[in-house]
Amino acid sequence: MFDIDPRKISSEDFPKEKSIKEKLLFLLNYAVLAPSNLNSQPWKFSVKEDSVEFLPDFDCWLKVSDPDKRELFISVGCALQNFIIAAEYFNLSCSVHYKKETVDVTVSELDTYSTSSLFPFITKRFTYLGDFKNEEVDRDIFNLYTSENHSLHFINEEETKSQLCLLSLEADMFRYIHPKYKQELIDHLPPGKFENSLMRFINKFSQYIANRELPQDLQKNIAAISIDSETPISLIKVGQAFENIYLHAFSKGIYIKPQSCTLETPMAKKRINELLLKNTNRKIVQIFFYGYPTNVDSHFTKRCSVKEKLVN
Repeated sequence: MFDIDPRKISSEDFPKEKSIKEKLLFLLNYAVLAPSNLNSQPWKFSVKEDSVEFLPDFDCWLKVSDPDKRELFISVGCALQNFIIAAEYFNLSCSVHYKKETVDVTVSELDTYSTSSLFPFITKRFTYLGDFKNEEVDRDIFNLYTSENHSLHFINEEETKSQLCLLSLEADMFRYIHPKYKQELIDHLPPGKFENSLMRFINKFSQYIANRELPQDLQKNIAAISIDSETPISLIKVGQAFENIYLHAFSKGIYIKPQSCTLETPMAKKRINELLLKNTNRKIVQIFFYGYPTNVDSHFTKRCSVKEKLVN
């Protein structure tokens, strides 16, 4: 069950009578459904008899838009969290050991039954590209996933929201006009998607130019995640938290739109941190818009099979 299309995986196919290793290979089908910028899928797996090592796949590294590998390691963390959630659903316990850039997960079977409320949403989750309704969202659902490793910030002040959204528009413009950024987009988006993405940006920007105000859906609900020290492991842990937030929000009908582009250049990162953190040593590593969708159009991206992501 490791050379199939992960989008077709079913919990009914879980190999309950097979070895731990075969169960691990099955569970990795859920790991590869994690989000990643431009669907780059920058993860690899080394599977032993009772453990899996999660590794970054530098062949899938977006060198132009992610020069410091921030998004790469966050994506590895998202994949790791999907795996842990799936393992718990199938009554398996995970012992997690963080190394310098990789994570070892040793799995054992539990005697008592456990369940995971987030598991059903791993296969249903997708990255929302549409607009949001102008409605408030209960923020308490996000507070379940804060930790000592990271802080969650909600952007409340209207002026700050406006500045942040304007930075987002500027960052989008930069990626469409800068030759290397533009080429990276074209290389990683499916045929026709670059043009669609560009048209969405043009519509948003035209609205701003015409009215001198940001589109309403960009002004409502914005959040950011910060950390003290930006290391591979701290970013992986942010990815774990972000995937929990992503899935929990999705379970409540709340959609999330990551804003990767606002942190993809040194100047943009500097301006974001000055805007949101003032005079602290913390760093913003993830920004996302969230809310209730105006029109749900499921967009499921193609994924590599687990077999394609295995290493010896």
